[in-house]
Amino acid sequence: MSEVKDLNQRLNELTQQIETQPQNIDLFIERGKLNHRMGNFGAAMNDFLVVQEIDPENKVAEEFIDFINEILNFRNLDLYNP
Repeated sequence: MSEVKDLNQRLNELTQQIETQPQNIDLFIERGKLNHRMGNFGAAMNDFLVVQEIDPENKVAEEFIDFINEILNFRNLDLYNP
């Protein structure tokens, strides 16, 4: 199996598990990390925000939210001014 297919399969498995265990922080963190790895930053952010709603003191979620915000807010001004 290809890596992308494996990642998508794991993503689907996590989503199904979350549907039956919507308060399981570990599942949201794992899916958020997987979404991040796949470049799905919006989906990853949503997962980490859910973790923060359940557990506002969760450091993993806090670090990933900060990291994703840095990625989404990055601007290379040199590209705009040749």
